[in-house]
Amino acid sequence: MSNSNLVLLPTEEAVHKALTLWHQSDAHDTPFGDLLLWQQLAHTYQGARRRTTNELLVQAFHVLAREDPDLHKILELRFIQEESGQRIANQMHMAEGTVWRKQREAIIRLSTILQEQESNVRAARRSRFAARLETPTYTHLIGSERHLATLAAQINQPGAPHLIAIEGIGGIGKTALADELARHLLGGHQWQDFAWVTARQQVFNGGGAIKAVAKPALTTDALVDALVNQLLSAEMGSSVLSMEQKRAMLQQRLRAQPHLIVIDNLETLLDIESLMGLLRELSNPTKFLLTSRLSRFHETDVFHFTLPELDASDALTLVRQEAQIRNLPDLLAASDGELNAIYAMVGGNPLALRLVVGQSYVHSLDRVLTNLQLAQGYRVEQLYRYIYWQAWETLDSPTQQTLLLMPLVTEAGGDLDYLTQMAAPAGLGAAAVSDALERLVALSLVDSRGGLHARRYTIHALTRTFLQEQVLKWGSQEFQNPGVG
Repeated sequence: MSNSNLVLLPTEEAVHKALTLWHQSDAHDTPFGDLLLWQQLAHTYQGARRRTTNELLVQAFHVLAREDPDLHKILELRFIQEESGQRIANQMHMAEGTVWRKQREAIIRLSTILQEQESNVRAARRSRFAARLETPTYTHLIGSERHLATLAAQINQPGAPHLIAIEGIGGIGKTALADELARHLLGGHQWQDFAWVTARQQVFNGGGAIKAVAKPALTTDALVDALVNQLLSAEMGSSVLSMEQKRAMLQQRLRAQPHLIVIDNLETLLDIESLMGLLRELSNPTKFLLTSRLSRFHETDVFHFTLPELDASDALTLVRQEAQIRNLPDLLAASDGELNAIYAMVGGNPLALRLVVGQSYVHSLDRVLTNLQLAQGYRVEQLYRYIYWQAWETLDSPTQQTLLLMPLVTEAGGDLDYLTQMAAPAGLGAAAVSDALERLVALSLVDSRGGLHARRYTIHALTRTFLQEQVLKWGSQEFQNPGVG
């Protein structure tokens, strides 16, 4: 993965070039264009390149003058007043060779001053950006390197795509991946500013309970307000603006300079169609990173990234990492063979894996897995509700029937003809099954695998376990409207 956190510091050559261009016009480029210091000043001076570059040098001159007045005077005489080396030597009562040596010394020191200022302003910006992120729920994100590389390549490249979506089933780690990606990208020099807005309405806490988030559901107008508060509070001051004015200000800012904006849990937004229209108004060069359980793969201008579950090796690594953090020596010392039983039951869903680790405080591993298999116990029910209930209740009868057939499909998956044959006794034809699969794939309940000419459909191990027990309970009166606990 390329290092987008690389800070482009001003070199001695760049400083010397900037000094030689002091009296030139804006037709000449600036060697400081990649510096955050320069970009901030350019905003103040409305893009006047020469004035911005000279003002940046003047600010460094002030520091140099306090440290070494002679070095400052030599640079001022040589580049601003355009005096020759001989005239400077005469004025300062030193040999001409000494003037050239001290000029070199002054340029080195000036570049160091600018480097320190650039590092400081970037550190302050990173701190400001990081304050807008939520507290990470992970210590070390396992199995994420190739995902980060893929997503960073799309976000960092100029031009489309401007909308990048991380999609997948609940608990798979979409928010955690977006968080780690944002932390990696925020050191990049190309972002003018950063915002993070979450539409999350509930969380599954470490104790295995669903907790409602005490805030109203996110609307498009609420999203605009959140972005204005994070990005435009200084410009707005105490002004009271209409929603149209806020949207116009946002569009002007985000279309003028590249920003990175994360919108988390997009599927809970009340009006997604309205939101997508707004994002298109605000994007380019700004990039939006979205997370959602619902895949909108029919959107042609969105880069869709389906986050897979952890493979067996990474799943066991996560279990051991959690066991070490929580001080569970027996689980930590367990063999791969013993831990493989966890993977066989819940697959590579990080949320479910963490629940298994947490439950092993109280129960034996066999009992924890049995509870998952039989869908018994408060925390197991809460896990299934958190991951599946919202999607399940939106399914029509043919789609529910198609999903209930999926445990009969092997891990390798089945094609449309095979699923249609299985669905025939329920009165479902190929068209109904095809429509159902489209909906189930969009909801991340079914995986579509294969290549251009052949596709096979399968489900995660945890989904298989869920369908075999818990969904049957939801068909009873007792579980018609499960709460959030």
